[in-house]
Amino acid sequence: MNDIIKKHMPDGYLQNAWLGLVNFALGSDDILAHFRADTGNNFQPASTAIDKMIDEATGSEIQFLDDFLGWLNKNRWGLNSDGSPYDGSEEVCRGA
Repeated sequence: MNDIIKKHMPDGYLQNAWLGLVNFALGSDDILAHFRADTGNNFQPASTAIDKMIDEATGSEIQFLDDFLGWLNKNRWGLNSDGSPYDGSEEVCRGA
């Protein structure tokens, strides 16, 4: 698994749910538009082999993934109080 994904993925039993969110979000024009508006990162996947090679050489594809996953955790998934991705180990809803 990619180190960037491991960096942002929660530990424990919620990993599959998080991966499902990532898969959904990367295919959602609406979520990607919010990400681009919030961050200014307008990366688009390469459409030709030479453009893909350029993206790999410059690291722009990996940078997009790192930026997007960090934004997704903060804005859609949720974070624990220490800033780590929510993994179910911290109580987030407390009774009155």
